[in-house]
Amino acid sequence: MIPRPPRRAAKIGPFRKGDLVPEFEQAVFNLKTNQISGVVETQFGFHVIQKISEKALAPKSLDQAKADIKKILEKDQVRRVDGECEKEVQR
Repeated sequence: MIPRPPRRAAKIGPFRKGDLVPEFEQAVFNLKTNQISGVVETQFGFHVIQKISEKALAPKSLDQAKADIKKILEKDQVRRVDGECEKEVQR
């Protein structure tokens, strides 16, 4: 008999659209409160999600939005540089 890894349950606090991977968000936002999803596959593995509650979050401040945009742009720049380096290596 093959031993199973232990089950790990995790609570994720309130989040906004765009905070988590798209597959997970889509599943969560389509659930009603107390509803349980089917199996959801993401880059992190397989998940079964129960939506415990839903609440409206205050809008992000301008400073928070600027910081988020800066992170996105930095990641995009790194991806572009990595892609260019990979092309150079292949030549």
